[in-house]
Amino acid sequence: MSSQPISNLDKWTCRDSDSTTTDNHSTPQPMQAKVLVESVDSTSTTFAGRQNFPKGKSKPDHRTPIDLFDNISRIVGGFDVDACASHQNHLVGFYFTEEDNSLKHDWHGKIWCNPPYSHWGDFAEKAVQECLKGNAQEVWLLIPARTDTRAFHQWIWGYGVEIRFFKGRLYFTGPHALKGNKAAAPFPNVLVKFNKNSGKVPARVMSIDRQGNEIHPIGMGAFL
Repeated sequence: MSSQPISNLDKWTCRDSDSTTTDNHSTPQPMQAKVLVESVDSTSTTFAGRQNFPKGKSKPDHRTPIDLFDNISRIVGGFDVDACASHQNHLVGFYFTEEDNSLKHDWHGKIWCNPPYSHWGDFAEKAVQECLKGNAQEVWLLIPARTDTRAFHQWIWGYGVEIRFFKGRLYFTGPHALKGNKAAAPFPNVLVKFNKNSGKVPARVMSIDRQGNEIHPIGMGAFL
């Protein structure tokens, strides 16, 4: 799968938890988080592929598993921006919604990004660009482990500094729960870290548990 040019995507503005939509042409800056992760209902779960909605509608707004996010946030010392979120599922006080379109803005600081999986290649490309421009300190991207795609070979193997493959399937959470059912994702996931060294050093590849902890190293990736 080749990634579409970022300029072709018209959706996705940056908000903090108490603000209204900013001008789409302004450059947002990270600010102090005003919504705590503790406010998230971690018992709410949802199917990570197609989802049951009223009137049969479906939307890819699945929240990152809370224990995974909490652990990675602890490792990095807290995130500044949630690059792909909604008012119902954001995990950082400063966040971009679909209407905001984070692809049109600079990313600053430490970024968490669980993008819409139909366009994950565009967000991988954006993560690389923001790190190499010096805007983002680091970006953590949670995506499907579609290792056969062109986008994965170009942006993940080519620029990831850490590539963490999950052992087992993830359980995504969100505001649209499937009552009494914890539905696992129908595909494997991978967590990828980018920073200023992306494309300059081989990737460190590892196997991790559902909380993001290293189980054992797999090896060092090669430049493609």
